[in-house]
Amino acid sequence: MATGLRHIVKSQAEVSLADGQKFTVSALSPNHIFGLYHRHRGELGSLYDAITGGAKDAETIAAFIVHLSNNAPMLLAEIIALAAGANPFDESPIDPENPDGVNAWQAEIAVAAGLPFPVQTDALNKIGELTFTSEMPPGKFLSVLLEMMRGARTVVMQPASEISTEA
Repeated sequence: MATGLRHIVKSQAEVSLADGQKFTVSALSPNHIFGLYHRHRGELGSLYDAITGGAKDAETIAAFIVHLSNNAPMLLAEIIALAAGANPFDESPIDPENPDGVNAWQAEIAVAAGLPFPVQTDALNKIGELTFTSEMPPGKFLSVLLEMMRGARTVVMQPASEISTEA
């Protein structure tokens, strides 16, 4: 059995479309969340509020997904695309004959945004189940990320002479 991080197989879940096509999703990483935060700061503020406060029953979660899909459909499309393995830095054109046309990342987002609502909801539920655990529920996960962001911002804002390099 191979050891080392590069040999880890991430947990995945399969999402099915009505016509039998399937795709897999995996958990979002902190890097995914940081990128989403930078691209969708406003929408993620309401997401954080909804996750960290209030009831977590199935009806509340379903109502929140409907609300988010009405108010931030591109955020949901990005979450699905990232969890399905898309790379937000892939700017390669999907048509080599048209280098200024749609790039690979844009194409992935367009497909995710065009999925039927039940498929998007299934994908988002599976992404949530893979991303969050009982030891690291959504609220705790987001709190840890916010503390990391605050810490990074503090270090960036400090003059170099004030940053300690001692361990």
